Amino acid sequence: MNRDHSFADKISGLNQVLREKYASIQAWTKEGFRQYIEDQAGPIKKLRKLSPEELEAFGIVVGLDGSVNKLGGAYPHYVELYRGLALSTRHGYQTSLEEIYTPLLEEREESDQEEEEEGGDDRKRRLAEIEMKTAIAYMKAHPAHYLMMDGGLIRYRVYTDLWEEFTKTALEKNVITFGVIKDIKTSVLGQGEETKGLYDRELLFGKLDYGDVIYIDEEKNKKVPSGLTSAFLKTSKDIQVVGLDLLKDQEEELENVCNLVFSLTPSQGRGVPLWIDIVDHEVKITDDQMRALFQSYMDRDLFERLFVSERDLRRM
Repeated sequence: MNRDHSFADKISGLNQVLREKYASIQAWTKEGFRQYIEDQAGPIKKLRKLSPEELEAFGIVVGLDGSVNKLGGAYPHYVELYRGLALSTRHGYQTSLEEIYTPLLEEREESDQEEEEEGGDDRKRRLAEIEMKTAIAYMKAHPAHYLMMDGGLIRYRVYTDLWEEFTKTALEKNVITFGVIKDIKTSVLGQGEETKGLYDRELLFGKLDYGDVIYIDEEKNKKVPSGLTSAFLKTSKDIQVVGLDLLKDQEEELENVCNLVFSLTPSQGRGVPLWIDIVDHEVKITDDQMRALFQSYMDRDLFERLFVSERDLRRM
């Protein structure tokens, strides 16, 4: 049986369905679509590259990211390491927190076990929690003027019980807190007759000019009830746009923050500030690091009995 031919037919069919789905918006003129954006989302403005002196005046900018890696096989014989890192652009201030998780230490119902095996929300919750704890710890211990998170802020409210403590700390310490979103999943623009059900990522693909920013109107922003204000930015010459979340209580800083992100982002990059990529690299827990840690600090018989999968044994 020619399986490749079967896949070719299915992919060709999918291509035709998707082409028909996006045919109407593909036919729009650039001017017509930009007018649609302003009607449905908010005004399109221009970002500004800040001078070195202006960037200096922003003070201490801190990047924050989290990382998780897994060692072992199927449920429950695996272990996960979580790390959060907040790193400042000046003076070397940083906060790093680590946590460990394995289902071997928990008694779970069968339904919970099935959810854990399928991924569920547990990993997202644990990762969001380590990032929130790291952010709070950093703000309480070190100076910061701007805290830049990798990803949207809404997930912290959804997945953790630390949102109120986090926002209270940021406001008390006067730390302007925002998230830069590489892969936007919202559908602010997907409300028109021809765009119903489409996502902003799809609709904005290739439509904005370098340096464009859309400040999303409050009444059209679904994140406002969660205490956030938002924008879409074309911060690089990459074809995609990025999103930005900012605490609603700090919305007067939105234009400044967007210009800061634009100024910290390489024009030929992926659209996110270089400092986020640096923190992302520093916080990563590699496979080699995990294996070395467990081989050094856990009894060999326990390590191989519990956390070496059958696939790993074939490689040993």
